[in-house]
Amino acid sequence: MEYFQKSVDLAVETGRSDKIASSLLNLGTAYIYLGNLAEARRLVTQGLELEQQRPRNDWMAALHQSLGDIEKRSTNYGQAKEHYDAAMNFAKKAGELYTQGLLHVNLSEIAEQRKERKQVKFHLDQAISLSQQSNSQDLLIQSTQKLAEYYEANSEFKDSALTYRNLNEMREKAFSENSLKQIATMQAAYDLGNKQKQIEILEKEQQLSALAKERSRWILWGLVSISALLLLMMILIYNRYQLKVASERKVLAINQKIQALLDNIPLGMVTVDSRLNIDPQYSRHLERILPKIQDDLQYGLGQMFERRFAIPSDQKDIMINAISASLGEDRIGFDMNMNGLPKA
Repeated sequence: MEYFQKSVDLAVETGRSDKIASSLLNLGTAYIYLGNLAEARRLVTQGLELEQQRPRNDWMAALHQSLGDIEKRSTNYGQAKEHYDAAMNFAKKAGELYTQGLLHVNLSEIAEQRKERKQVKFHLDQAISLSQQSNSQDLLIQSTQKLAEYYEANSEFKDSALTYRNLNEMREKAFSENSLKQIATMQAAYDLGNKQKQIEILEKEQQLSALAKERSRWILWGLVSISALLLLMMILIYNRYQLKVASERKVLAINQKIQALLDNIPLGMVTVDSRLNIDPQYSRHLERILPKIQDDLQYGLGQMFERRFAIPSDQKDIMINAISASLGEDRIGFDMNMNGLPKA
């Protein structure tokens, strides 16, 4: 109802009388179904007045037909017939066979109310003929049913039975055709649904394929990156290993030189740490000066002095302090403490 009212308001705003008339007709028809015949009559009459300014046969027929329906519902059969007759004239001019057939059905109902028996039969025959010409199965069934009821009401039972049989055949045929149409429609809908599903499946597969490719691309980049990092780490590790090997070789070469020096120098040389522990590396000439020097390696320098030399303890302490003060210092440290060492 709100939609039809908005349609009328829009037509009024745009100033199109043709649209106003059709919108009033639609709104009036809605009020007919709601049972508000007075409002429906007012609206459709207003639409008819507007349409008469620039009449169109199809819309004039529709407006008069609607007013006929209103008057028939109001049991104003005389006025209803006038509107139906006027609608018939405009429908003929417009060449609307279906509308003419429907109007004949309505006129047959008016004739039935007015006990005009011949007119009932005439209008129903016309309705059946027009429904056949317009290939309208619904109108044919409707008019045939009313004709069968007409025969039955007038005790023409043979014609009534024959008409009812024809009516049943029409309904079965219409039901069969409708069933086939429904089956075809459902099949088409099913096929369309299947195609739509296939399209959706293909789209999803394409999306999954794209995601898989993207994922593979990222995995590939990740593997390349990891491989590059591993290669870089291997290069760094190898370089460090090479440096370590080179350093070890240098240390080994230095040690070899030192050992060669210790093996050949005609001096008694020995090294001690800050705790006065004797280092296993010493000159070979020292073994001649101090036989079995290997036995003293487990002792410190102070204990070696006690075991090897008859030195008073105070003198020994002075020597040890002088040596300890000189270890790790510059030459000046040794010169300052050399007075604590025994003189040859």
